[in-house]
Amino acid sequence: MFYTDETAADAMEAAHERAREVDADADAMDRHADELHAHEARGFCSHFGTVGYLPTPVYAEQVGLKPGEHRCTGGCRTVFPSEAAWIKASTDPFAQPVKKVTKPGSTPLPAAQ
Repeated sequence: MFYTDETAADAMEAAHERAREVDADADAMDRHADELHAHEARGFCSHFGTVGYLPTPVYAEQVGLKPGEHRCTGGCRTVFPSEAAWIKASTDPFAQPVKKVTKPGSTPLPAAQ
């Protein structure tokens, strides 16, 4: 879209600047992903998922949780006192590295008969 006081060159420069910003953002995300992969390759957890408390657990990892608690399913099995605590840990897993103790994932409990 052109404005009356804008030339085609101005519009093209603006489009190229937006493309450069997008490329810079993509490069930053790629670097962060590489850092997370290296962190996990060294045996540390990135806390990418959790299961939370349920009165009737669905997953083995929920057994023993209290209301509000979340257990990491990224491999460390850390119990977080709240969802906010897990979000903080998963936002910066490098701040307080936790070693993985098991493979990532959750284990469904057998269905009640």
